[in-house]
Amino acid sequence: MTTEAADLGQIAANVARKELSAKMSAMMNRAGALRLTGEVEGTLASFDSKFALSAPIGSAEAELAMQPADRRRLRPVKGRIAVTGFRVGASC
Repeated sequence: MTTEAADLGQIAANVARKELSAKMSAMMNRAGALRLTGEVEGTLASFDSKFALSAPIGSAEAELAMQPADRRRLRPVKGRIAVTGFRVGASC
């Protein structure tokens, strides 16, 4: 999937029922086109996932796993995120 800030704002509004802040929207605009690839196995309550994100300002890979809720209704999330060539504060 390739997307830009306007698309992400619409996704956030539809999924989280909350608009991105002006500051977050500006940051996403500066990032340029974002390309996301990945796969997910499981359900929303319990899943394993692998993602790769690339943008003109750098790239990131992530592995995330969510386990079913425990008796306290907590859902443990474990993961790893690796960032490559990411230029913090970069303007593209």
